Amino acid sequence: MKKYFHILFISIVIFMMLSCASSPANQSSNATMSIQTTETHHAVSQLTTPSQPEPTPRVTIPELVAQAVESAFRDINKTSRIALVNFATGNAEISEALLGVLEHTLVEQRFIVVDRSELDRIRVEQAFQLDWEVDDNTAVNIGRFVGAEVIVTGSVDALRQLRIRVLNTETAIVSGTALLPLPSHITIEPATHSAQRTTQTIGRTTVQTDAISSVQYTITFNANGASGIVPSTLTVQNGESITIPGIGAMINSRRTFGGWNTRSDGNGTTYAEGSTFIVNANTQLFAIWVEQVYRIGDRGPAGGWVFYDKGNFSGGWRYLEVAPANTERSLPFFVAGYGMYNDVIAGDRRIGSGKENTRIWMREINREGGGINTAQWYCDQLIVNGLDDWYLPTTDELLHMYNFFNNTELGDFQLRDYWSSNDFKDLYYYQLFVNFSNGSVGRNFFNKEARAFVRAIRQF
Repeated sequence: MKKYFHILFISIVIFMMLSCASSPANQSSNATMSIQTTETHHAVSQLTTPSQPEPTPRVTIPELVAQAVESAFRDINKTSRIALVNFATGNAEISEALLGVLEHTLVEQRFIVVDRSELDRIRVEQAFQLDWEVDDNTAVNIGRFVGAEVIVTGSVDALRQLRIRVLNTETAIVSGTALLPLPSHITIEPATHSAQRTTQTIGRTTVQTDAISSVQYTITFNANGASGIVPSTLTVQNGESITIPGIGAMINSRRTFGGWNTRSDGNGTTYAEGSTFIVNANTQLFAIWVEQVYRIGDRGPAGGWVFYDKGNFSGGWRYLEVAPANTERSLPFFVAGYGMYNDVIAGDRRIGSGKENTRIWMREINREGGGINTAQWYCDQLIVNGLDDWYLPTTDELLHMYNFFNNTELGDFQLRDYWSSNDFKDLYYYQLFVNFSNGSVGRNFFNKEARAFVRAIRQF
């Protein structure tokens, strides 16, 4: 019995030893299987798990503008003429680009858009830029000027919001608006005054531009109806100042120079001669001409003397001016070898008729092929202080001069005969003159070599 228990004990010990010897291998095998199972599960997981969603596509400027148009133009009739006035961003290039996108979007949607080139002159006259804020009254007036029923202004504000406003030009009432936040990837930077280059991004396009201080603008001058030579065009850096020029070589025989204005009708900003103008845009300045009232005996525009005022401006003139004394000449009415007339050529003696009389005489002179250095020819060719509209006076004009100047120390007339532009015929053919010693009207009868003094006059 004891032997039996001994054998049983030994068997149990041997079994336990064998189990311990095999345990590491089993554990390794089990661990290997576990790792393999884990790796297999991960691989399956990679194959069966859906991929991560791609990022949402970025909104572009055209898409953003299209959204704004859909909102702001919901109630706008497509037959209305639309004027795109400005887009205030603080940067002219970006404003121009945004207006271009807005115009393209509206045209694609079959809206009627006023050609933006029609607005360029108005912008110059009104002295504002595309990238500036424009008040509603100015915008509406511009729209009316170009015949638009609807005007559009836009802006990008400090809160990075794109704003579009639609106004009715007849009522000045806001007809539609849109306000959209700019996506973070869109950068619209105001132009700076630093010497560095700046970067602006519109949609996916990045543009580098020189700092605003390197931008050049031109200032042009318009005589605004006057003759002569206007001041030269100026090209200057943005932000620089210029000194406003004076009248220079411009001539306006009826009006006096009153400075320059950003509008031809004088309803813009006026700049006086010698004042300072800070340049921040291409600008055209128009000369301003002020009506001047003359009194008899005043110096006229050409430096002569005003001797007649008919009281109002009509027929292209109001005053008569006699040329300065240093223009006076002694000349024949005809020259030797030049034909005489049998019919009256210029018989109108009234005040104001000398200009037409002289024109008739010059036609005859040119037709005959002669007449150089005659009284009529000299007046027609005369230029005084840039003015070339002189003519030979009628007898009535000469008599009016005599009656005024004979009682003054003005004019420096001699007590001699002065040719008129009139001829006369009874039994014979005559040329008429006025004697300034007594105010009588005389006749020259068939004396080709006869000379008398010539003093031209002009209307203004």
